[in-house]
Amino acid sequence: MKKSPIESALALLSLASRTLQTPAPKLNESQRLALKYLESKRPEFVSPTEVGHEIGDHLGMDGWGSAFGLPLCNKLVSVGLAVQNDVGYYAAATK
Repeated sequence: MKKSPIESALALLSLASRTLQTPAPKLNESQRLALKYLESKRPEFVSPTEVGHEIGDHLGMDGWGSAFGLPLCNKLVSVGLAVQNDVGYYAAATK
């Protein structure tokens, strides 16, 4: 059975409403700090090593690098808050 144009429009509005009401992703403290750091560098792309050093230093874990920064950046990309370029550097997503 084919939907009427009104039924189709209502279905689209319902989908759009659910999409807009999607709650913000839950981020831990390190992820929030990484996002703030990337936002402060916008529009520049930075390496996960730089992110790891900056956030690690802020948390009192000197010497942390890409092993710490890469999972933070990947999480931000997976929830749409950051983007990765072709050389593996990250930037905050534009709003």
